[in-house]
Amino acid sequence: MTYVFYAVAIWSTYESLSWLWIIGIPIILNIIIGIFNWYFYNKKIVRILGLTLFHPYVIGFFGIIVGIFLFLKSQILLAIISAFVGVFSFFFLEVHILLYSLLAGKYHMHPKYVFFKRFYEHKFPFEN
Repeated sequence: MTYVFYAVAIWSTYESLSWLWIIGIPIILNIIIGIFNWYFYNKKIVRILGLTLFHPYVIGFFGIIVGIFLFLKSQILLAIISAFVGVFSFFFLEVHILLYSLLAGKYHMHPKYVFFKRFYEHKFPFEN
């Protein structure tokens, strides 16, 4: 979601976009990726992305770079938001995490147990 926000923020410097588009596009894409991840989870890809592109230091670095770019393009508010989101991205709750809670409801378990149950076919002692 963070990288999509950066792309839309940079896009908004060239075309006038409303805040609905700037915030809405990353949220909608996050939900789509969350649904895709729920049904087609690949541990190897998630681990590789988590240790490279989605590592908090990399996101923070890109946030500061995008913030500087937006500041130079006179988009002060977007520059501040981009730098803040990049540095403190681990504070923000991603929408797909809430989606996982809804999708795990039919199992009556926490989403982390559902992932483990679905992909490793493990039966937990607390299951009925």
